[in-house]
Amino acid sequence: MPKVLIVDDDLTFVRFLEHKLSSEGYEVVSVNNGVTVIQIAQTERPDVILMDVMMPVMDGFETCQRLKSHPTLNSIPVIMVTARDDEEDIIRGLDLGATDYVAKPIVIPVLLARLRSAVRTTLDEVALSSVAVISKEPEIIPYESEEKYRLFIDNLTNPLVVYDTDGIIMQMNSAAANNIGTTVDNAIGKPVCELIPVFDEGNSERIRQIVESGKGLEYESEVLFPIGQRWVRLNLQPIKDSNGNVIAIQSISYDITDRKNWESTLRTSDERFRRFAETSVDIFFQIDKKGNIQYISPKVYSLFGRKSEDLIGRHFSETMPNDDIDSASDAFNKILNGNEVSNLCIGQMDKKGLIIPVEINATPVIDEISGEIIGLQGVMRDITERKQAEYELLEHKERLNSVLQNSPDFVTEIDHNCIIQYMNRNVPGFRVEDTIGKSLFEFIQPEDHEGLHSAIKHVFETGEMSTTETVATPPDGLTRSFEARFGPVKHDGRVESAIMTATDISERKVVEEQQCKLNKYLIERNREQDQIIHASSHDLRSPVLNIQGFTTELDLALKQLTSVLDNEDVPLEIRNEVSGILMSDVSESLIQILSNSSKMDQLITGLSHVSRAGRHVPVIEDLNMNHLMATIKKDIKPHLKMNGIILDIDDLPFCKGDKEQIKVVFTNLIGNAVKYLDAERKGVVKVTGWNGGDEVTYCVEDNGIGIRSEYHEKIFEIFHQLNPTNDTGDGLGLTITNKILGRHGGNIWIESELGSGSKFFVSLASAT
Repeated sequence: MPKVLIVDDDLTFVRFLEHKLSSEGYEVVSVNNGVTVIQIAQTERPDVILMDVMMPVMDGFETCQRLKSHPTLNSIPVIMVTARDDEEDIIRGLDLGATDYVAKPIVIPVLLARLRSAVRTTLDEVALSSVAVISKEPEIIPYESEEKYRLFIDNLTNPLVVYDTDGIIMQMNSAAANNIGTTVDNAIGKPVCELIPVFDEGNSERIRQIVESGKGLEYESEVLFPIGQRWVRLNLQPIKDSNGNVIAIQSISYDITDRKNWESTLRTSDERFRRFAETSVDIFFQIDKKGNIQYISPKVYSLFGRKSEDLIGRHFSETMPNDDIDSASDAFNKILNGNEVSNLCIGQMDKKGLIIPVEINATPVIDEISGEIIGLQGVMRDITERKQAEYELLEHKERLNSVLQNSPDFVTEIDHNCIIQYMNRNVPGFRVEDTIGKSLFEFIQPEDHEGLHSAIKHVFETGEMSTTETVATPPDGLTRSFEARFGPVKHDGRVESAIMTATDISERKVVEEQQCKLNKYLIERNREQDQIIHASSHDLRSPVLNIQGFTTELDLALKQLTSVLDNEDVPLEIRNEVSGILMSDVSESLIQILSNSSKMDQLITGLSHVSRAGRHVPVIEDLNMNHLMATIKKDIKPHLKMNGIILDIDDLPFCKGDKEQIKVVFTNLIGNAVKYLDAERKGVVKVTGWNGGDEVTYCVEDNGIGIRSEYHEKIFEIFHQLNPTNDTGDGLGLTITNKILGRHGGNIWIESELGSGSKFFVSLASAT
């Protein structure tokens, strides 16, 4: 039964291997440190030693070196066990004389194959050492012993060659002959370097070293055999005569092609991983069951200012702030229990003690054979920028929430089914907890459902905003009116929900309703007023005309009577008495009657114009105001010329309006400007205009006497005159102007100060 000596300080690992190897027919002996290996090996004489690299007191490298330097133990194959799987460690172990190595986690089939190879090496060498020493003189070897030796070496599975110190083949087994495609008899007596490729030009130097030192050596080489390219390990041992002189070299070769290929694949895979780890923006790490760092990628230096080699072997908690050690330890234990840890956010201290936030994702590392968890591996990412963004986002959310909480409107979010997902605050009649998860239509009066549904549908289908007014019935039963504005919430270009911003317009609706009633009342009163004015102007005009007619008749009669009195037949006394009456009282009365009736006729005509302005339906068209002003200027040109008045008209924008009525407006305004000029200075009237988008504004400016501010509104009232005693007008011009502009949807206002002239502004719709 082959004997294996296990050297490892991990008791759990040793017990696992003892169980596995015992079941495969091996006798197992174990020690937990390198110090006692020499003593135990001398006592137990194992066929192979399986030794861990990382051990307390004396590591595997030093122990291997001592074994290979020991005169009686140096031939025992040593297989190194390493958790690092580091190329430098592997090369160092092999250079110190290790036969092979395996990496943790152990793959049992691989370990058993390497143990079998190592045991075969030991058995071959032990068997050969028991054979009689070969002399240069073949005749001193008994025939029987020679036959036994030939039979023995022919049964060896590994190729064996014996050659003298000149490199001439003395003996060879069948395995060696088959490897080079020849026979044993054909090989005997030929130079080993010419026949066997593995013995290259360096063989003479190796023979010299063995002859001088009396010690064997091993080396590895890649050789082209007839069967193809192979890697072999050669064990060269001296054969000595009875005086201890080296008289021949015994070579046993071992095919290590599979091991080399595996090592190459491992190195390639390891190199790819390292290149990826070293170029990644993240930090890769591996930790064993004790919490000690086994590997950490070089990126750790740029982030924390610490070198990878300074962290390997240290406990993971040594670089953490105290506040995060408990949560990290809980996560570590969770992984060792077979769970994964995702998005663990903790702090890591850099070399200066500054705490850097990181996110960790880690998984357990499981031994493929035993199924046991032997540690963990994971990725660490610097999330400083993300944390800053999260902090800024939180601040933004808090500010937004504060705005929403203090908004006079209430804001809700609804999904495609109109289910309320969010509401910013309680509003009169509605509580947040009573609305979330319910349909918006539960709180809307049925007659408004269609309009509300249409507005919401528009948002989800077009991604555009919409507005509607609706009446809601909250749980308290008191209906309230709202103006609801809907906007889309998009993700990847798709409308996922809608935000409704609702303004309580209940009070506004009450005011609008009252205003509507008032407008209806005023419209009715104005209609009645227009009817009264129209009837009055019609009914008053006939008596006035009669008065004017009868007064004219009286005037003619008076003139006839005066002519009769001029007759000499009329006594002088009577003539004088009657003439006094007729010429003073009657004549003056007739003049007053004619004057007042004429004024009454003027007022009636003005009332007729006011009535007509209120009843006339405007014929709206685009108006060329430059042509219209030219017509007005032509009509009043004689008056302007006679009084030396300047009328300056700019290039005016077009507007919409009834041509005849707008002509009345500006005729009245220009006429008033001319009428109220200051006699102390030369009169100037200027007309300007400008376009403001949907409407145009015109200004009629004069340098006349001006109007006190207290009269700015009164001048538009009916029959109002600034100076009734001296004013020849009827006080209806601005009233008519205001009424015409009202029918056009326009407006009129004044800017004026006494003694500084006046500016009358008119606004009308822009032309298309």
